[in-house]
Amino acid sequence: MEKYLSTKETAEKWGVSERRVGQYCSEGRIPGAQRDIAMAEYHYFSGRPEKAAMEAEAYLDSEDMGARLSAYLIYTYRRLHRL
Repeated sequence: MEKYLSTKETAEKWGVSERRVGQYCSEGRIPGAQRDIAMAEYHYFSGRPEKAAMEAEAYLDSEDMGARLSAYLIYTYRRLHRL
């Protein structure tokens, strides 16, 4: 299983801000599912849980367990955010 890093972990690893990681995602500089999940996390932690859930939705039934787990966590957090 491929390991996914959160936006915070990626920012620390690369020595940039979480916002910069979000920019990289927007610019398509991070490939595939990793980019999509990082973008969803960025939106969630930027106060846009609905947009985050929309971005993660495609991975709810992914065969990639890391992407699926991240998508479920984002959906769960969005639900909690509503409470």
